[in-house]
Amino acid sequence: MKITLSIKDIKAVSHAMANNDIRYYLNSICIEHNGLQTRIIATDGNRLHIVRVNHPEGEHCAPVQYLLPDTLVKTIIKCKAPKHDKRKEAVFTFSEGKVSVTLPDGTESIAKLIDGRFPDYSRVIPQSVSGEYSCINQSFVTDALQGYRDYMESKNCYMALKHGGDSCAVLVAGDYLAVVMPMRGDVSNDPDSFWHSQLTGPEVKEQVTA
Repeated sequence: MKITLSIKDIKAVSHAMANNDIRYYLNSICIEHNGLQTRIIATDGNRLHIVRVNHPEGEHCAPVQYLLPDTLVKTIIKCKAPKHDKRKEAVFTFSEGKVSVTLPDGTESIAKLIDGRFPDYSRVIPQSVSGEYSCINQSFVTDALQGYRDYMESKNCYMALKHGGDSCAVLVAGDYLAVVMPMRGDVSNDPDSFWHSQLTGPEVKEQVTA
């Protein structure tokens, strides 16, 4: 099977890829393909990045998944394409447990696919978010935004973060999606009460009555 994908999309999701995790299958990027759409997915168990690519002229086929090892992913995103090549695409050829990648600089990389089962990522994508404040790792949010900037190939773009209280926080724009899992911690769900308590505290009352 042969699939052509943009290097920027690979780079966008790579920010969520695990690094030296004992769960070896997370040290990868998952390529999920059904002929009409390809999903590029990475997760380290704490966050999830996805880019979907539609193939309007493709033909539907049985869904397949391929796990690209992190060493190959790093080689792909470091590739410097010729200046005249604006598309910067990589051509993946999958066959018998291996993948051959033709890069825009004319080189080719061959690697063994990871033999493992990628997590069911769809289970952690919320259908909706409550909007309640949540305790999340700020560095994960930064990585999610950087992934979107890589996807858009622009440093001057921003996206909204939708909080989900005890559930996931979600950043979504176009065909890019990032999910950040919540952390345990104290979260103020009522900022109005905070300001109210400051304004009506004992010291303020004394100043008002003086």
